[in-house]
Amino acid sequence: MPLRGWRPLAPIFSARAPILFHQPLIFRPILALLSFASVATGTWMLRVDAKSSTGTVMYTGQANVIVYANQVTNVSLSLQPVQGSTGTVVIYVTWGTAPPAQWLDHLYNPVMTANSTIYEYGGVKQCQVIYDGTKYRMWYQGLVSSAGCYVLYAESNDGKAWVKMNNVQPVLSPGAMEWESGGVSPGAVMKDGEIYKMYYGGQNSSRTVWATGLALSTDGIHWERAVSQPVLAPTPNEYPGIVCNSVLKVNGTYFLYYHIGSNPRIYVATSSDGVNFQRYSGNPILSPSVSWETPGIYEPSVIYENNQFKMVYANNYDPASCLGMATSSDGLTGRKLPTILSSGIISRQEGGQAQVWLTRV
Repeated sequence: MPLRGWRPLAPIFSARAPILFHQPLIFRPILALLSFASVATGTWMLRVDAKSSTGTVMYTGQANVIVYANQVTNVSLSLQPVQGSTGTVVIYVTWGTAPPAQWLDHLYNPVMTANSTIYEYGGVKQCQVIYDGTKYRMWYQGLVSSAGCYVLYAESNDGKAWVKMNNVQPVLSPGAMEWESGGVSPGAVMKDGEIYKMYYGGQNSSRTVWATGLALSTDGIHWERAVSQPVLAPTPNEYPGIVCNSVLKVNGTYFLYYHIGSNPRIYVATSSDGVNFQRYSGNPILSPSVSWETPGIYEPSVIYENNQFKMVYANNYDPASCLGMATSSDGLTGRKLPTILSSGIISRQEGGQAQVWLTRV
């Protein structure tokens, strides 16, 4: 069934496809790599014949392939002998330009570990990272075994080596209001002009429901709650609550991306002032569509670059957790891309290089 929102590609092979011919390139029965550029888009039947020096076909093989615009199609063919007692040649064929760079796990992971202080005693997770032009700033959740969770803060010059700030004391603690008295999580952080805005998660006193609040800061360390009530509270159909993961402002509109604990799909709400949000009528904007995304997807992280929204999201499956990627021109509808990395949640891009900060258990 086709999905609304950020859509995956759905290639369909045809039994009736034109045959692509190319001049012979292989003269010895060894592993060979072929690359054909400027191939017309569409469905092709690829046939490869390996000939002897006299022009006799010694091996042959064929496969149906689809060539997409501005994309690479990888094909692996096993050529079977036509006559006589001979071996097998495996040919890897790449169409078009080189594939994009692969994601690499940082050599010195983890970049952040918990210490023995009371606010990290139960562990650290759910980081939010931004680059403000001078340094990387990380807000992360510190777990207290018997007293909920808090927001702590660290800084880095390169996004890899981090220094915990504020004497490893919380920069945001559970509030007096019942809806956030059980614990707080960094949620999503952005810099809007000279003001840092944190769309944090608040957990009620019984620690059963999450909602999203808003706090403001001029330095990223000292925070004041902007409003006493949630800017996005769950409806009864959204229990056990809303978890905000990413927020950005594009052309005067705030886009707040979140997931719902009981229904791991990805949703969005928009606002003109960053306080009053309206849920998108087409929610959810992203739902599971392939096997690795089962039973759900969540924790979206979104950036805006070159007039395009780029989202990294995680699957809700343990222990085989993965990251996927999707793109959109309007922040509401788009398409999925291939899986990019296993295990992790948060992404940002600075200085021309994409980076993903991971939480692993």
